[in-house]
Amino acid sequence: MQSESERRAQFDLVREQLDDLDYYAVLGVAMSASVEQIRDAFHEFALLFHPDRYVDDEATQRQALHVFKRGSEAYRVLTNAVLRARFDQARARGALRLSADEMFAGVDSSSGAVAEIPLPAVAQALFDKATQALERGDVNNAKMHLMLARAKASSPRFDVLQSRIDEAAARKR
Repeated sequence: MQSESERRAQFDLVREQLDDLDYYAVLGVAMSASVEQIRDAFHEFALLFHPDRYVDDEATQRQALHVFKRGSEAYRVLTNAVLRARFDQARARGALRLSADEMFAGVDSSSGAVAEIPLPAVAQALFDKATQALERGDVNNAKMHLMLARAKASSPRFDVLQSRIDEAAARKR
């Protein structure tokens, strides 16, 4: 367990070097890291950098928020197979982050529709269970499975399903 001074030194180091770190370095994982290893690393990262940890110091909270956003971006990219592949290609060209174009390639700007980005198998199975539960009218199980799917990956489809679940829950009241 790190002391407060060790945590602060790590905080300062990452904050100062943030613009020179790629996604792997931000989370402190190897390029060969599994999604589970990335998830664990992000958990440790969040324990140090979550802005709620610094509510007593507004300046530090702003700095933590900036770092936390970058870590969240790293997590989102590295746990999504399509985005990770794009990032690895960009990294090979010397990039430290994905550009907005690379991040959102597959989004139709005229309609806002998002091209299907494959989910990891576990997340897809949980998403399917949530959808099936909603179709049966089982709102609680739909919520639970969607929450579990979100823990495994991120997808715009999750937001759409969440809206449908919220509407079904409101109708039940």
